[in-house]
Amino acid sequence: MTSPARTTPRPRIAVVEDEHDLRDAVVDYLVASGYQTWGTDSAEAAYRQLVVEPVDIVLLDLGLPGEDGYSACRHLRQIPTLGVIVISAHDTVEDRVRAFECGADIYLQKPAAMREIVANIEALSRRLSQAPMPLPPQATTPGWRLNPVDWVLRSPEGRAISLSAQEFKFLQCLVKVGCNAQVSKREIADSLWGNHLSVDFARIDVLLTRLRRKCLEEGGHPLPVKTVTAYGYLLTAPCHME
Repeated sequence: MTSPARTTPRPRIAVVEDEHDLRDAVVDYLVASGYQTWGTDSAEAAYRQLVVEPVDIVLLDLGLPGEDGYSACRHLRQIPTLGVIVISAHDTVEDRVRAFECGADIYLQKPAAMREIVANIEALSRRLSQAPMPLPPQATTPGWRLNPVDWVLRSPEGRAISLSAQEFKFLQCLVKVGCNAQVSKREIADSLWGNHLSVDFARIDVLLTRLRRKCLEEGGHPLPVKTVTAYGYLLTAPCHME
């Protein structure tokens, strides 16, 4: 008996797993099965990648370096259309309950069979496709907006994200040049801390990681900022000064 023809597109998948071999195996299997899939080894890297490659479902390990999977799950749930499947070696009742409290849709124990992972992706995809979709913004709804008086970034839906002075200056540097225009780390460092040749550019990356997390948590969207390797940053969506 043949399976019925698929009537909906396959969901896009992200695999956030710090075990290199396991991550590659899952990504390769999903790609071979027809899913658009990418993988990364940390929550921070996933936030950056989500800006340029949005997905529908995240496969999330709990034991990640840096920000752990529980915290990442809470932040990812701020994207209302995103599904989260936790795949973890931890399998106590406390682990499962905590993951569900953080927003996980499904909890699988390692080692999970590839067919089981795909079956759960499909089940979650069906649930997500049947859920009420957020109302689309009206044609008059502006995009991202940056307020220089209150130091607030507003999402396209108008959700306010409070900024520190340095976070505001960082975004101001990008807004001034416009969408898809690159700004160097040196230019941003000069704006943040003055013209000091000894500035550690890693401080900008720390600031950006904090800002990405805040944007997901308070604004419900990934921050529209892309890192340009060995150079600096750029806006990936229009943002205007209020």
